[in-house]
Amino acid sequence: MNSIEAIDQIIYIKKEKIAGKGEDSCCFDNVSRPGATMLSVFDGCGGAGAKKYVKLGNHSGAYIGSRVVCGIVFDWFRGLADLNNESTWTMQIHDMIQEAFAQYRECDESRSVMRGSLAKEFPTTMSGSIILNKNTGAEVNFLWAGDSRGFILDTNGLHQMTQDDVNDADALNNLMNDGAMTNVISGSKDFEIHTNKCPLYPGSMVICATDGCFGYLESPIHFEYMLLSYLIESNSHIDWKNKVTDYLARVSGDDFTMLIAFYSFKDFNSIKATYYGRLRYIESNYITYWDNASEDERRILWEKYRNELG
Repeated sequence: MNSIEAIDQIIYIKKEKIAGKGEDSCCFDNVSRPGATMLSVFDGCGGAGAKKYVKLGNHSGAYIGSRVVCGIVFDWFRGLADLNNESTWTMQIHDMIQEAFAQYRECDESRSVMRGSLAKEFPTTMSGSIILNKNTGAEVNFLWAGDSRGFILDTNGLHQMTQDDVNDADALNNLMNDGAMTNVISGSKDFEIHTNKCPLYPGSMVICATDGCFGYLESPIHFEYMLLSYLIESNSHIDWKNKVTDYLARVSGDDFTMLIAFYSFKDFNSIKATYYGRLRYIESNYITYWDNASEDERRILWEKYRNELG
């Protein structure tokens, strides 16, 4: 089975907070490499990458960084010689990014001083996934840097398969405290692209998202609930995409970008049937209690939710 047969649909959810100024980017490819699907999202780090580059359209480093790295990952995947040698992937991408940033830096005549320890050239996060269909079954390789996240959504819930590069690894704390990132792709400091490989079972979704998708919700529980509640209300993939986009446009204070790949579903009604029970479980065990819960009680709910997901 190749990826075109296994991945039933890919949808993207994307909106700029200020039209034409967005610092998110994304790419996906389900065609060029039989047996493989790639999804990737990128979030240019606006604070650290505020410097403008005159020769590069007077865009900020964050704007440029997300787009340059997006293009590199897309070209890397299309030219990938060996789909089975995952151990070399991150170094290949790392070296291509560094080479490209050096070239972009040389293109610009501006030599403004970047002030402050947080300032970086072309800073961006990354959350990517490579879905491979092998003889032993499908698997996903997640690749990331920064606080954009990768997930698998199945009947047991929304599993975060990446770990935020921030000074507090707890996903709820990161939403509440907006922790400082400890690792981000940039041209001014070396960086690491992390990986995590796991099996992918029929009737699952693979999701890559920038923090504008989940960072303005009350908890990771509410992110899953939002996705599932609009799914059950929708009549098609596009209807679901539009409902989620409209909701995030109302609540998010940032650009947001999310790619979702559906693995081995019969049709949209079968997707809804698959997740109906999970939605009702989240509703009755978490959402019902959240609004009237104290801070300590919410922490207990979060710990229960996190432990259930494993």
